[in-house]
Amino acid sequence: KKQKLLVTMGSFSSSEKLGEQVKAAQLQLNHDRKTQQQRYKDLQSLPPKEAAQVLNNVHESVRDSFSQRAAFLDATLLLAWLDDEAQCKQAVMDTVEEVMSAPIKRHEFEWFRDFLLPSSIWFMQSEANQ
Repeated sequence: KKQKLLVTMGSFSSSEKLGEQVKAAQLQLNHDRKTQQQRYKDLQSLPPKEAAQVLNNVHESVRDSFSQRAAFLDATLLLAWLDDEAQCKQAVMDTVEEVMSAPIKRHEFEWFRDFLLPSSIWFMQSEANQ
């Protein structure tokens, strides 16, 4: 008795891999968000002036990284995001517009690809749940 061999062209396995990557990213985001929420909560236990200075340094670090197209830690961006989502969202969107506007500079696109694009922020829900 002959058996039929089913061959898929890879679309199923590709979508399966993508699904697994999305699940892994969501798990990582949940972990990162909880960690940064705890750090943010810990900051709030500092005297207000000290907490404000630390958060100011966090925002400054993110602004500097974006303007110089320099490496940054996703955890730093998440902490800034927790502190002022609207400001961070605007900085991200402005930066994306700058980097993706013609003429696209290779080093800026590589920075975007290597640092901003893999960030957990892309998986976060906005205040408008979008």
